[in-house]
Amino acid sequence: MHVFCFQLSGCVLENGSELPNGQSVSENCTRCECQSGTLVCGPDAAQDVDGQWSTWTQWSDCSKDCRKYNKVRYRICGSPEAACNGATCAGDAQETEPCQRIPCPCVLRNGTELPNGQSLSENCIKCECKNGTLGCGPDAAQDVDGQWSTWTQWSNCSKDCRKYNKIRYRICGSPEAECNGATCVGDAQETEPCQRSPCPCVLRNGTELPNGQSLSENCTKCECKNGTLDCGPDAAQDVDGQWSTWTQWSNCSKDYINYNRTRYRICGSPEAECNGNTCTGNAQETEPCQSP
Repeated sequence: MHVFCFQLSGCVLENGSELPNGQSVSENCTRCECQSGTLVCGPDAAQDVDGQWSTWTQWSDCSKDCRKYNKVRYRICGSPEAACNGATCAGDAQETEPCQRIPCPCVLRNGTELPNGQSLSENCIKCECKNGTLGCGPDAAQDVDGQWSTWTQWSNCSKDCRKYNKIRYRICGSPEAECNGATCVGDAQETEPCQRSPCPCVLRNGTELPNGQSLSENCTKCECKNGTLDCGPDAAQDVDGQWSTWTQWSNCSKDYINYNRTRYRICGSPEAECNGNTCTGNAQETEPCQSP
């Protein structure tokens, strides 16, 4: 505000009007008083206005997004606004309040959602959705204990004397053990002896000697005992040697010097065989001739 002084009793204002001496004017938070032609100005406390809050707006709607769970309302410091040196409004222009929170679903690997509180059981695992987080662990409800099938029929007994067991089988699959279920207890195979057929014996020439039969040859007797030849000396084949009869006496020599005659016999009627005794005695006998 520009003031021009005159030798008057009043003051001239900016707009050219005159303010009489002793009067005042208040504007733009300032009060000016005309004192002997001079305007004296200062803050005008009468123009101070403290700010006041408007009423709160309605609460905003709660979001359907489970992760946005606050509602908001607003107010403005303008009823009235603070003016001049008046105090501004105390407090916040925005207020939040939690909504009744919507639990979040869980997003699975395939992109689908599992609602909060629901569970999914698969591959021996149970997963439960707890406000957007999957809590997973073993699912005992999926455990299945293995059970044996019934036994198969016994296999046929082999005609091969060396295969003398019959066999039957069962499988742990009625049902199979699943997840953390117990497997079947016991054996999957069971054997039982057949009525065993005694084995024959195979001779060197490739022929078979039936079990229990014997073969005598070359002073030895071999008996077949369930596939094994039991051999030893055969006393039945022993033959004691016997002397043949004596030959005729040889002629007496005309040579008076050779005056013995001789005769012979052989141990061969029959010969000694196997462990039979040989002949006892001499195979040659001499006798003096009558001397000339």
